[in-house]
Amino acid sequence: DIVGRVSRVGMTRIEVRPSTHADEGLIRAAIVPSHPGRKHGPPLRAEALVRSDYSGGLYAEVSAQSGVIVGDLVILDDPSWPAVGSGLVLGVVVRTAPMDAAPLRHAVSIMPRKQIRDLARVVLLASPEQPQ
Repeated sequence: DIVGRVSRVGMTRIEVRPSTHADEGLIRAAIVPSHPGRKHGPPLRAEALVRSDYSGGLYAEVSAQSGVIVGDLVILDDPSWPAVGSGLVLGVVVRTAPMDAAPLRHAVSIMPRKQIRDLARVVLLASPEQPQ
């Protein structure tokens, strides 16, 4: 799971900004079934731009026809992030609801499966084209 992105590297410390932080802006992601191949629909439910919901989670809007359901996984698919993170889990869909202002869209609430504050250790991934 992705819990954040390196925001600063010092001599003896590395700072990680949670992926749910508002300063992360829009993150390109894919929404997929949590159990692919079990008659839960297509392997890719939707592509979405997710952003902070300003309360510790993420938010996205998808087509009402996408078939996104509670429990689906939201995975990183953003070329602006290091390539080694592509395909890792950003969170899980916890709520989906129609939007009154846009009847052809659904609002999707996403929560990370792991919170950075609850972890004693994290693994940093970096790629040669973007050293961290």
